[in-house]
Amino acid sequence: MGDPSEERPAQRPAAPATGRAADRDVAPLSAEVVLGPLPAPLADRLVAALEPESDGGVPRTSVSIHHRGDGKVVLKLGAPTTAALRAALNAHLRWVGLALRVNDLSTRGHPQREK
Repeated sequence: MGDPSEERPAQRPAAPATGRAADRDVAPLSAEVVLGPLPAPLADRLVAALEPESDGGVPRTSVSIHHRGDGKVVLKLGAPTTAALRAALNAHLRWVGLALRVNDLSTRGHPQREK
């Protein structure tokens, strides 16, 4: 075997995200979702519906949403872990689907139930 003084010290693995304030400020993972093109009034309503959720809707994530002006809505998400990013994406895409269904029902009316 070799001389023990020549051995390198073991590398410590990176600490996992803990949810502490310091971890919430770091968002090494990100995703961007572009929705549309949508009619401008619908894009504005979608942004207005999702903005409250971008302010702490999913823990340990950062979210921004805006209407780009060309009928497209851009949703940018950041998170410290893949699990947190996946949770934020799932939640926000469900909220997008819900907002679009509510808009559809409010503009077209509720379909009649079959008897």
